Order: sequence, then structure tokens, then C-alpha cells
Amino acid sequence: MVNGERRRESMQKEKARILSSLTATLLILSTLAVFPVLTVYAPNGTTIEVINPLTGNSTFNFVQYGDGGAGRTFDAQVWIKNVANLKAFQICLEFNKLQLNVLNVDRDVTAADHIFNGKTVLDAPIDFNYTEINDNGRALWGSAIIAGTPVTDGGRAGTITFEIMQNVTEIAPLISSTLFLREEAPYRTFLEDPEGYEIPFTPVHGDFSLQWEEIPLPKPWLEVSPPEKKMGIPMGPSIIGTDKAFFTIDIVIKNVVQERKLIGIQSMVLAWNTDLVCLVSSWEGPFLASFAPYGTVWINVTDPATNEPPDYLPISSAKNLTIGIVMWPNPATGNYDWDTWPEGEGVIATVEFEAIMQEEYPWMGEGVFDLQPVFDNYFLDAKEEYIPYEPEKDGTYQITGWVLGRMIDLYTCDYPYPYGGQGLNQTADMFEPQKTVHLQANVTYNMDPVQYKLVTFEIRGPINPVYNHTLIRTNFTDTNGMASIEFGLPWPCVNPEEEIFGEWTVVASVDIRCTVVKDWMWFKVWWEVEITSVVPKLTSYTKCQTAEFNIFFRTYRMQAHWALIYVVVYDDLDVPIGKALAWVYVGWNQYVYCRFWEGNVTLGIHIPKWAFVGVGKVYANVLSTYPFCCGHAYGPEASATFTIAR
Repeated sequence: MVNGERRRESMQKEKARILSSLTATLLILSTLAVFPVLTVYAPNGTTIEVINPLTGNSTFNFVQYGDGGAGRTFDAQVWIKNVANLKAFQICLEFNKLQLNVLNVDRDVTAADHIFNGKTVLDAPIDFNYTEINDNGRALWGSAIIAGTPVTDGGRAGTITFEIMQNVTEIAPLISSTLFLREEAPYRTFLEDPEGYEIPFTPVHGDFSLQWEEIPLPKPWLEVSPPEKKMGIPMGPSIIGTDKAFFTIDIVIKNVVQERKLIGIQSMVLAWNTDLVCLVSSWEGPFLASFAPYGTVWINVTDPATNEPPDYLPISSAKNLTIGIVMWPNPATGNYDWDTWPEGEGVIATVEFEAIMQEEYPWMGEGVFDLQPVFDNYFLDAKEEYIPYEPEKDGTYQITGWVLGRMIDLYTCDYPYPYGGQGLNQTADMFEPQKTVHLQANVTYNMDPVQYKLVTFEIRGPINPVYNHTLIRTNFTDTNGMASIEFGLPWPCVNPEEEIFGEWTVVASVDIRCTVVKDWMWFKVWWEVEITSVVPKLTSYTKCQTAEFNIFFRTYRMQAHWALIYVVVYDDLDVPIGKALAWVYVGWNQYVYCRFWEGNVTLGIHIPKWAFVGVGKVYANVLSTYPFCCGHAYGPEASATFTIAR
């Protein structure tokens, strides 16, 4: 009993000693240290380093494109390295308080990389932004081990989150500050061993800078359209040697701005899988010509050269195609001296191919339409200098093997090919809630309709913890070999999204002369268009000011269409004070399954003088058209609040 009391008394004294020492060191060291402490370079290699966690070094160099920068944040870590017998530490980090502000100091000792991880520690209060000694800002904190062995190794002492306080501009393009580990009294950085002696160390300060740079112009790029070219769908006899074997792809330029003064595509090479397809022809697209007052020069060269002496090879033998398109300059001046320059996006070339290989299913052939620059550059400007570009986006080619014999093709007749799931084991476009799904199965033998066969349809909703919707139907084929059913998508009273939203699976099967064949199809059920958020650009607007709101929306829809975005604002007493609307074109406009297409639009609404100040409410909806014109909502309403000030 006596020994236990002595141990508790000893621990209390040790805790009091450390707390007293640490607190005194942190807060009133100025009364104990009269002379400045010179930097001591540690012979044992101990360092305290300010580290940028993004780069691993001590530089914090950031770029601001255009005027601004205030409000940006970054983290700076302080690491103690190669230390022996460490019992306590104090960190005093100074910085230019006009440029930086401390938002937080994270010194969670439970973090795996903390130098005192696994120890019982006593933390002194965190103090920052003191300005009593000089004009610097300051972050000051420290910790001491009260239970556990001293540390011999290294680790993180803390992480400081800084906020940048100043903007940079073209006139004042740079701000900078040293993240300085102060070693002089009264507030200073030090390490301490169990005997209370200081451990020498070498400081490695951090260097912060924010550099203004001109907002870079967008970079154009080339891409193949469509990104995926599928042949042999719907499945059937071989398409080789038929009209169905011919197809085209477009080479599209995107993200062009007038400031670039684009005059042409110097040269690009398109390559393909010569085992699967062959070149038929190519021609110039309308984009560049629409901006060329004196016309364009179109160049297309095959490799190997075709229809030229001495070999006169057919164009189908080409392995790749080189294309160049350049505007003619003003013939009177020899210069590109007009005012309107290409912008936006459009087709610069169209290339026609023929499929030359297809084998019996389940064979499948795949290839790439590969775009490459000839001289590491694509685009030229009016000074005949290269324009920087984003990476090109290649296209893919896929041909499905031919099928004869017993076959069933399941699809929905609600959508045209290829969006209805036509073909073997395909996906269809999405459905919105409570819509009717019309299913059709085409039963053939050697492409001849099989009549009066009983087709079975099984529909399974998405797996969920509430209720899994499943139904089975049958119907006979007609004289064209077609069997069909329909069903409405359920919509339960409670949490319908949890049961209904997601991927639905349909399978159709039929027995043709003692052999069962089947086809699968999948489709998504979701809101036709969903507004994910409406965000005020500012948290507060005054009366007679125009409030701006960013509306973000998404859809799974492959087939693009128009939708009406409608926004209304209420004041503090729920009086409608303004509205705004916009028609937006939503959806992929191409075959893309199970991926959200996302868009946004910004709308402004004037806050009238008679609005009641306080909390403003903004409500955003998306509709097919106005309800007066038989329109309906595509998805639920989104809302947000902001302040209406005097």
C-alpha cells in the first residue's frame, strides 16, 4: 500500500514537473532566457524540417492562374528526423501574417506517423498568430512523454493548415514567405531529453510562394467519332461482301478557341487493324472550311502509296492514312489577316472503311483507330507556329461473329438500334420511373422466322435489401417470328428508389427443336434527369443585386434530348421574388452504358428591392416542358439557402 502510494506520488510529481516545464517553455520562456540562442548544427544529424506533403521537400511553390489566390489552403508538415532519446519537443513556426493565416494545427498522437505515436503524452495548448514579439504570424505547440520510453527515430510533430490571405495580380504577381523554425527566445523551437537537456538539431525551413500566371488558353485535341464502332449487330449472316460491311468514322477537332488563331492541321496519321478493315476513301469535313475565307488545302496520302506508279496498288492495301488541312492565306497580302477564327468543335475529316473479316460466333474481332501526329504536333496558328494540344482520343472497332441456325434476339422496341439492346447479350438505354417497358423477341432459324413458338420472358429488378422484383411471362411468336410482352415499372409507397433504381436484367428463351436458345438484355432505371445540387455562387446577396446559381445535373440517358431547367427564389417570408430558366441538351448522344452524363448551367435572378431580408431559398427543377404543355418533372427538386441582405 505504501509502495503504491509512493509510485502514484512519484508519477504526479513527474507529470507536474513536465507540465510546469513545458508550459513555462511555451508561454513564459522570455522570463527565463535572457540571451539569444544561436543555431547549433547537430553533429548527430538530427533535423527538424518543414515538409510539403505533396512534394516531400521544403518548397511550397504554388501557381495562381489569373488574379486571385486568397482563400486557397495548403498543409505544411513538421518532421523531427534522426533524433535519439527524445522526451519532449516544442515547435515555433513563424510566417508572414499578411500573407498566411493558420486555420488548424493537427498533432493527433494516434496517427501512425506521429513521433510520439503509442506514447502517453502531455500536450501544451496550441497557440498561433501571436503578434506580441514582432510582426510575424506564429504557430506554437509542444508535447512531452509522461508514460513510455523516449523516442529514438523520427516522425511527424504536427501538420499546419494554412490559408493564403493575399491575392496575386498581373501588377503584383508574387507573394512569398519563409516558414521559419524560430530558435531564439522568447518563443522558440527545441528538443529535450529525459534529463532536461536540449538536443541539438539543424532546422530546415520551408519556403512558400504564390506566383501569378496568365490564364492558359484551352488546348484543342482530335478524337475519333464514334468512340466505339460496332459491326455485326444485330447478329445474323456474315456482312462481308455486302453493303452492311461499309461504314465511316469522323475525325473531330474539339476545344478550339479564337485566341489560338488556328489555320490548320499540319498532319496526322490514322492507322487501323488491316486484318479486319480496309480503307475505301476519305474526304474533308466542314469545320475548317467554314472559317476559311479563301478556301483550304486538303492532303491525304496513304502508306504505301496507292493507285500510283509503278505498282498501282489498290487503296484497300493502305496501312495508314496521313491527312493535312490548311487554310489559304489572303492572296492579296499573303497573310492570315482576317478577324474571325475557328472556334468550338467540328468534323475535319471523314474516312470510309469496309469490314473484310468476320468469322462464326462466338468469334469477335477488335481493333483501334489510332491517331498520331507526324512531327509531334498537330495544329498551326497564323504565325505558322505549333499550337499545344491535349492528347488525342482514339476510337475502337468491334465486329461480332456471324450466326446461323437457332437464334433469339431480345430487345426493347421503345428505342431504335443500337439503344434498344438489339443483338446478342446487349444493353439498352435507361428508363425513368413508372414507364412501360415493351419487350420483343425475334426467333429465327437460319434467319427464317420461326412461327408460333412459345417464348419465355423473365425480368429481374436490382438486388436490394427490401424486396426483389421478379416476374415471368410467356407469349407465342407471330408470322414474323416476333413475340412480345410489356410491363410497367413498379413504384412502391415507401423508399421506391431503393427497390427500383439500378440495373434490371431480362432474359428470353425458346425451345427450337429440342434446343433451348436465349438472349439477355440489361437496362438502368433512374430519374430521367436528376438535379444533384443547386449552389449559390455567393453566400450573401443584397437587394437589387443579381444572384447567380450553379445548377448541376446528370442522367444515364444515351439518346440526348432537351430538358427545361427552372429555378425560383423565395425570400425570408417565403414570397417568390424571381425565376430563371434554361433549355439544356442532356445525355450522351451516343452509345454509353451505365455511366452518368453530367452537365451544369448558371442562372441569374434579380433580387428586387421589395424582398424581405433574411434567409433566401432557391429551388431548382428539371422538366420535359411546361406543365401547361403536358410536361412533367424529370426528377426531384433540389434546393439551397443563402442570405438576402439590405
